[in-house]
Amino acid sequence: MFDEDKSGTIDKSELKKVMLTLGVEATNDEVEKFMQTADKDGSGCIDFDEFMTFVVEKMHERNRNEDVEIAFRLYDEEDKGKITLENLKNVANEVKLDIPVEELEDMIRVADRDGDGEVTLEDFKRIMRKMGYLEDHV
Repeated sequence: MFDEDKSGTIDKSELKKVMLTLGVEATNDEVEKFMQTADKDGSGCIDFDEFMTFVVEKMHERNRNEDVEIAFRLYDEEDKGKITLENLKNVANEVKLDIPVEELEDMIRVADRDGDGEVTLEDFKRIMRKMGYLEDHV
């Protein structure tokens, strides 16, 4: 299906089409990085086994990313792209957790990279990576 030239392997241009099919829009540099990651034997093309491993890894990663984005949106009640202290308080109250405000402030402080007192999606993903829930990007 993706092996358009019927060579038995997938080259960079075919890989880019595979990625689009998986919902991943990638630049040429990103395709090159993915190719290097997937091409375990260094042949410059991806054989069937390498392809299957690549697809499974990408689908797993995509699902985790989607899960993290959904979780982020649960906290980001106003859909502003940021989690605030008020958002954390509201969620804690909704699930009947009695967490001291100081602990909630610490959570924000640890996650907040730019010091504005709010957690962005990228901040949230960084914390999820540290916790081992998301893998580092290739």
